[in-house]
Amino acid sequence: MARPHSRGAATPSGVGLGLRIEFAGELFADETAPVDFLEIHPENYVDRGGAHITMLERACERFSFVTHGLTMGFANVEAPSGERLAKVRSLLDRVGSNLHSDHFCFASSHGRFAHELLPVPFDAKSRDVAVERLQRMRDALDRPIAIENLSYYVPRSHDPLDEIEILAEIVERADAKLLLDVNNVVVNAHNHHFDPRAWLDRVPYDRVAQLHVAGHLIRPDGLRIDTHGARVDDEVSTLLGEVLRRTGPVPVLLERDSEMPAYAELRAELVALRAIYDQAMETPEDRMSTVVFSRRVPEVFSGVTTARVVDPRFDEPSELEAFETAVVDHLVAPTKGTLGAGLVAERWDLYRRMTRGRLDDMFRAAFPRTRARIGNDAYDAYSAELLASEPLSPIFWRAGAQLASFIEARVADDLARDLCRFELAEWRVRHAPFPAAVESNELDFEGVPVVNPARVSFEARYAVHVAVEAGSDITPAEGASWIVVFRKRDDKATSVSLNPLARAILERFEAGDRSVREAVVSAAESRGVAIDQAFLDALAETLAQWIELGLLVGVAARR
Repeated sequence: MARPHSRGAATPSGVGLGLRIEFAGELFADETAPVDFLEIHPENYVDRGGAHITMLERACERFSFVTHGLTMGFANVEAPSGERLAKVRSLLDRVGSNLHSDHFCFASSHGRFAHELLPVPFDAKSRDVAVERLQRMRDALDRPIAIENLSYYVPRSHDPLDEIEILAEIVERADAKLLLDVNNVVVNAHNHHFDPRAWLDRVPYDRVAQLHVAGHLIRPDGLRIDTHGARVDDEVSTLLGEVLRRTGPVPVLLERDSEMPAYAELRAELVALRAIYDQAMETPEDRMSTVVFSRRVPEVFSGVTTARVVDPRFDEPSELEAFETAVVDHLVAPTKGTLGAGLVAERWDLYRRMTRGRLDDMFRAAFPRTRARIGNDAYDAYSAELLASEPLSPIFWRAGAQLASFIEARVADDLARDLCRFELAEWRVRHAPFPAAVESNELDFEGVPVVNPARVSFEARYAVHVAVEAGSDITPAEGASWIVVFRKRDDKATSVSLNPLARAILERFEAGDRSVREAVVSAAESRGVAIDQAFLDALAETLAQWIELGLLVGVAARR
């Protein structure tokens, strides 16, 4: 799978698409797909196995990649750990990405991740933090790094600098690249009342390494939300062509992350973008001269004039770290506080709804059987309590596992607890890495058994695994049952229940320090079971089943 990275190698050009599991099969089957490269978010693949990694391996056989981060915004005072950066670099090397990017934003405070791209003040402190973070990431990842302009909803017109001014300073001081999102420029221009062409005239085009386009939502009140859930509109398409004539052949990515259309429709969007791209390459023009641009402060603070409100950012702390902490507090606290005045406060409330809505959608979809058992109200209450009391993982799917663990530790109903354990086990094994091939799949009693590492075991009072797979009612098992959930080679989860002797055998197999024969003999002795013909026949049947299902993935030669 690995595509060796060569620092300084050319990044892709043309039109690309974010890799998504929803349409990957059709994309791979389309031999003439109008896709020059793919983009992935490292957060979706680091330390992960299952269907997403299988998909990525297939994509690497055919496509070039760029990578784009979601959780290490360059204005984050809280710096990413060296371990996180090392894991990202390993993935980038693995897929051969020669350009990595993230946003001019922040995403966390004191280990609490809001899973939203959050704007920062346009001032010298944000600029200086971004410069340092870009340089650090460039050195840690050993490749060019680009910073993306953000779509933001809180007015920043009272800030000391404006957006393109601060971005131009950042890329110059950090010797970095700019990822120019044309859709974000249009969204911000409409929301904050500026001329998008005047903004684009001030872009340092010699620093632009990649372009993004997407569709957005227009609310009834006129506010535009960057959803990545619609076709690219005409205004964005027109500006894309103008920008491409200034940049030359840089990669253009179509972002589509929600309201996913049929693949045929998505393909048509790519063809339309390719036509814009090709036309721009045929008719390049010199970069337009920089124009003088003066910001105007719109009177859009809920009908309150700036003469009456000296600074609508009231209660936004002036220090950047305190600002980021206050924003995250506002987003995840059980009850909202006050952050800003007028429209500023209204828009921070919008971010609160967006953050909590995104997490609620994921949480509600993750564990449906548990939710059905305890009821929506109790389930939502646990979700809110988790959000208020524990830092969420920066990895979205791991945040789901946090919720199930949180509920399992608190719910009193035995059946709800067993359902929660079962769904959490399925969740974990679907994402767990799968092992490398072993030397032999033959059942050699003198070899060391290799157990599928993508597995979770737990004790249950109810036979939830049988009922779930059969679609039948759930009834108590006869005594406590030991359930093993594991991922098969087709990336689907399955399960078996083990009697005490089978459990003892598996536990010795899991230790990995003795042969099949030694493990079986030890388990039989511990349970006081005689090793006779009936025992051997049952053992052979059990081991054959484990191998067929993939619980036992092979037998390795003893070293």
